[in-house]
Amino acid sequence: MARRGFSADELDVYETAYLCGGAERVALVALVALRQDRRVEIAPARRRIAVVRSEARHPVEAAALEVIPAAGLPLWRALTRIAAHPATGPTDRVPAVSRSRGRRR
Repeated sequence: MARRGFSADELDVYETAYLCGGAERVALVALVALRQDRRVEIAPARRRIAVVRSEARHPVEAAALEVIPAAGLPLWRALTRIAAHPATGPTDRVPAVSRSRGRRR
């Protein structure tokens, strides 16, 4: 197997999430990271998410904060919008992954 110029140890959490489940997994990891740092709040009863602090530490986090309006969103819609953002897709280091077979495209 040819070396691609980097090792798996060099992948960040979002690149790893992409390999594990595509853009949808990246969106989920981003929301967990934002919630853990209290940059977003989630109303469990209503399953609604709102931005508390717009501080991004990664382009994926910036994308997540960008797609959530001030009034907030239902959690499922936020995940869908984040997953559709180009920042959650493949990168130079992480190629596109076929969801049906788990193979690179």
